[in-house]
Amino acid sequence: MSANLYFTDEVRNLPGFKSTPYADGSGDRMQIGGITLFNDRGRLCTFVGDEGAKLPEELQKYVAEFSLYITMAEVARRETGIYCQGSAEAELEVAEYSKGRLGYRVRARGKKAEDVRELLRMIRAGEIRPERSYEGQQIGMSRSELEAKVASLAEKNGELHSAMRKLAELRKLADDLRAERWPWCSKISVADKIRQWIG
Repeated sequence: MSANLYFTDEVRNLPGFKSTPYADGSGDRMQIGGITLFNDRGRLCTFVGDEGAKLPEELQKYVAEFSLYITMAEVARRETGIYCQGSAEAELEVAEYSKGRLGYRVRARGKKAEDVRELLRMIRAGEIRPERSYEGQQIGMSRSELEAKVASLAEKNGELHSAMRKLAELRKLADDLRAERWPWCSKISVADKIRQWIG
């Protein structure tokens, strides 16, 4: 399990904030109120346990986010997706819990550590459903289905074009029959003329 408390940059301006460069030049050793701070991609954070850190009162208002990363065994089936509760949001996915055994990976974050812990407890207890489920039926068509559909439409388009061409030829034949004089007009001669036009 990994849990972090993230702080706003205003912490740097507090009287008790100390920053000392490491001898190897790899960064700064930062502390405030007896808590060691780290730079996590530009954000100040401290590592804490599942229950959160015992922060001095003056630092509480500078907490920007509490995040929690945990893997848990599949004691009971849980729906994968995005869960929400209070200020907290969690993403639950299937992951390897131990060698050859599947479980769940939960990434949760929120403004308040209590909200994050409560959301995790509700997920474990099966008391909440995801706001966005990863297990719903996908909408739309896959690429292979779309390609098959395009090929089918192209074939039908060709058939329709051919039928329209033959219809145009039949209309011309009707106009020709009306305009020409056939002294010995019979069904056979008309049929022959139609065959001649449509091929």
